[in-house]
Amino acid sequence: MPKQDAHSAQIVIEARKLVGSLAVPYSGPHQGLSWERGFDCSGAVSKVVDVVGLGIRHIRHTNEYYDYFGIHIHPDFVRAGDLVFFSYRGYVPDHMGIMVTRTRCVHAAKEGRVVECDISIIAPTRINVEPHPSYPDIHQLYSQNPIGFKRPTLPSRGDRYRTPII
Repeated sequence: MPKQDAHSAQIVIEARKLVGSLAVPYSGPHQGLSWERGFDCSGAVSKVVDVVGLGIRHIRHTNEYYDYFGIHIHPDFVRAGDLVFFSYRGYVPDHMGIMVTRTRCVHAAKEGRVVECDISIIAPTRINVEPHPSYPDIHQLYSQNPIGFKRPTLPSRGDRYRTPII
């Protein structure tokens, strides 16, 4: 596994502090962010990246993290502190967690507790979905889970640019 820097190590420490806390389904951008009311998957990630000082205030949902936060990492180069993304529906990222080893992550289940587990048990590896009746023109984009990994980035030269944690 590639060498871990201080920011990645702090991400893992903070993620593991969430283990055992209440997990709740996503119900909006201002919910799922607290010890008292519980964490949804992106709320748990938001809490960690904010505490570590990597947060971007306008990012809150799994889709936004996938689109705007960090840089994509090939699965061969995943390390602790990277973000991991899953798709249950096959056409949109709809679940995420924080890698704490090369094969394990901390994530907030839809209901229950924030847990640390092997990424292979979070979602089916093969994604086989039927077209959604409300969106007949949207076709499956992803065929297996996890659908991707991203390395967090640090602010560089103001808020406009970000530098990957190497």
